[in-house]
Amino acid sequence: MYRKLREIALIALGLCCVANLTRAQEQYTVESPGSGTLAQVPKVWRAALESKGTQLETSVNGVTTPVAAIWFAKTVVGSDKASSASGGNYPHLMPGAVLGVLFFPADTPEPLREDAFDQKLAPGFYSLRYAHMSIASPEGSPSQSQDFVLLTPIESDPFPDQVRSKEELLKMSRLASTSATPAAISLVDTNPAYKELPAAIADDAGQCILQTTIHVVTGTSKTPREMPLAIVLVTPKGEDDAS
Repeated sequence: MYRKLREIALIALGLCCVANLTRAQEQYTVESPGSGTLAQVPKVWRAALESKGTQLETSVNGVTTPVAAIWFAKTVVGSDKASSASGGNYPHLMPGAVLGVLFFPADTPEPLREDAFDQKLAPGFYSLRYAHMSIASPEGSPSQSQDFVLLTPIESDPFPDQVRSKEELLKMSRLASTSATPAAISLVDTNPAYKELPAAIADDAGQCILQTTIHVVTGTSKTPREMPLAIVLVTPKGEDDAS
């Protein structure tokens, strides 16, 4: 009996080690998206976006899988003064303004297509608009006021040059989540230690942040200025994802 229990314990320990090894071997890199990917978005959006995008990829045990591709706006609408409606780490971004477009390929694993509230998002293209607000989770508990980009299926957001109101943006983003909670991805503080951008910054919890720069134009200046930005493209793994 003791010998059988010992064998079961060793098997369990081995599985645990394999799981930890798999997580340790998981790596994220930034590459360029395929040349034809951006051509799939509407022409009005292609005109508003930088032609050079960034694709985040993950590699587990030597197998590489695309996570998401992102193209930032040529210029992002900003504000000269930190608005009371804004705040957080990005007080000079205009709420409702377009930051870019995100694309989840069809072969992106479902656990890597989750927003800040663990809502699964369908493959496809999404507009990204800035918001600083408290958003209730699907379980009903509100988050603290923080920086997000809210996602909208690109076919439901035909005017990238328009800044959307909070009410419009929430309504549009629920089309992406198909729930009462809008589809939201967190923006976090940037890490000045990373000089070569864009950079993929991963941690032991499974989170991966893409850090880059965007070009912001305010009302008094026609010359864009560079602003660092960090977006959480992979949320920390929950118990189900880690098992």
